Amino acid sequence: MGGLILTPGFETNNSSSEHYTVYVAKADVGVDQDPNQEIGLFLDPLVKGALFFQHHMMSPNQDGQMAARPKETIKAQINVIHTMNKQRIENGHAPLECSFDAEPAPVQQRRFYHNPPNWPTTDAEQIEIIQSLVNTGALTDFLAKDIDELGYYPLLPSQQSLGMLASNDIKSAQKVAFAIGAITGHALGQLGIDTLYAPVVDINAAAFPERCYGEDPDVIIALAEQWTLGAMSHEGIQRICFKHAPGHGVPIVSAQGQIDTHNAICRTDANLATIKHHMQVFTELVTRIVDQGIATKSIRLMTNHIIYSAIDSSMPVSLSRSGMSFIQDQLPTQIDCVADCVNMASFSSSQENFHTNIAQALQQHLGGVIATTHYVKKASRKEMISQLRKHVMSASS
Repeated sequence: MGGLILTPGFETNNSSSEHYTVYVAKADVGVDQDPNQEIGLFLDPLVKGALFFQHHMMSPNQDGQMAARPKETIKAQINVIHTMNKQRIENGHAPLECSFDAEPAPVQQRRFYHNPPNWPTTDAEQIEIIQSLVNTGALTDFLAKDIDELGYYPLLPSQQSLGMLASNDIKSAQKVAFAIGAITGHALGQLGIDTLYAPVVDINAAAFPERCYGEDPDVIIALAEQWTLGAMSHEGIQRICFKHAPGHGVPIVSAQGQIDTHNAICRTDANLATIKHHMQVFTELVTRIVDQGIATKSIRLMTNHIIYSAIDSSMPVSLSRSGMSFIQDQLPTQIDCVADCVNMASFSSSQENFHTNIAQALQQHLGGVIATTHYVKKASRKEMISQLRKHVMSASS
């Protein structure tokens, strides 16, 4: 069984939609939790890791604009989790993983960035400057000085823009992908982050095309492979996680007309051959990464919450035994899966089945279940752990 992946810090009930509770740090709100409660939460064996967000990395400056917190301030917050690992190990529990949603722009804009002076603002200009760093041999010095020493983490061009570059010059795009991965790995690895939830390897998902490398599976695999090798070139990065198996690019329908699992129950009527076509990207990517010498324990797949009718007509893949078996059957080796955040509407339709679904997801996701934004379905972190323990005890009795 896996464990919950929670967000350290304070509880908040800021909400971006009816279904999806999320904290966006436009202002410092909320009350710090009792430190003893925080320690108790993260020492609990039902907790597997900590996922850090924008409010750990950035805060409003005097002009009300989001700005990076000092490097040592960020490291201190992450180190709070690391220091608990000694006691967890003494208690016979696995150490906590410290993870971050490490996609480039546009997600990076609402997670964490710290631009060096005169860093460009457009994708095209950012690609151009990264190409220059690569082609002149200056990338190594940029990583050592600007990233490692000075603590910058520049806004990086979207996966979509890199896919467009690849359509004209795949070799150049691969070099840029490696550099983007290396910048990401160095920037986050030196802070104490050890697990990166990235890259997205969906085939041109209609819900978020700007986060995808495009619609050519070969391009997606080639760019994601290089990003991964770049990210894992920093010794602090121990795991990467490809999103969102078995593929979010399938045609999606919902009663509300939504194609985003954050806001509605989504299903696909794609046939099995189509689903396998989307899953094949994950299969080939895992094969290539392993062939490059990356250990299987360093690779994760993040599942989505779409109902794939051809596999299971009633349950989202993240809750479906047949769905999870399908994913593993397509892979060249056993890979631990992580369930995408459970506060999405497509994960559960009501408060009543929310806790039951979490318990079910934990049984099938050895990499953990993300329950990071607080008051998820009106359930605090402490309540989720309490309810989960009841399910575990009931199942074992």
